[in-house]
Amino acid sequence: YMVLTIPAGAGRSRPEDIPEQFLSQWQHIENVEYNHSAVQRSYSMATAAGGKELVFTVRYQPQATDAPSPGIGSSFLCNLKPGEIIAAEGPFGGFQRQPGAQRKLCFIGGGAGMAPLRALIQEELNDTASRPITFFYGARNRHELLYYDEFMQHQQRGELTFIPVLSEPEKACLWQQDVGFVHEIAGKWLPSQSVDAYDFYLCGPPSMLSATLTMLKEHGVDETRIRYDDFGS
Repeated sequence: YMVLTIPAGAGRSRPEDIPEQFLSQWQHIENVEYNHSAVQRSYSMATAAGGKELVFTVRYQPQATDAPSPGIGSSFLCNLKPGEIIAAEGPFGGFQRQPGAQRKLCFIGGGAGMAPLRALIQEELNDTASRPITFFYGARNRHELLYYDEFMQHQQRGELTFIPVLSEPEKACLWQQDVGFVHEIAGKWLPSQSVDAYDFYLCGPPSMLSATLTMLKEHGVDETRIRYDDFGS
């Protein structure tokens, strides 16, 4: 992950130039200006190391009922324009792939947890001898299902197995794939597998991460085979 410094100043609760196809997703957010002090925020990179650009998957934090302002970091980043400069430090962290040619890889994630998992999957696919990959990813609805087309293309090329899961699919999206919580769908799949053959990589909201760790323990997965990035710590 990288640590970004958000300078003190006046922020806005929503971007000024929202592409037309995304306007409906921002209509419920009031456009207000607020002042904030300088802060630092950590964001995971969503691309493999060694590339020419840094990509971050940032979940916008709207203003809560009892909060004076929306998320300072996410609203600042959403309002940046091409060419603007922001101070960054890093990379930091130890969320990395484990070696082991005979091990299969299972990634389980949700929400902004997509970022580090996507980076690790890209690194694995870039290897000359990539290992079998199964990727469970959970979101509330189709609008929040990040990189869906990208991972479906990986699956169509036979590079991995992608299992997207929606917890609250909208009727209009005509969703025909898995519905429920991502850890529950992964838990239904595990009994058909030899769990000792897998390394597990997890990242997502605290509640999802806790439920997934409990599920893996119940299925007898050794804790040494589990690596996770805890956004809640």
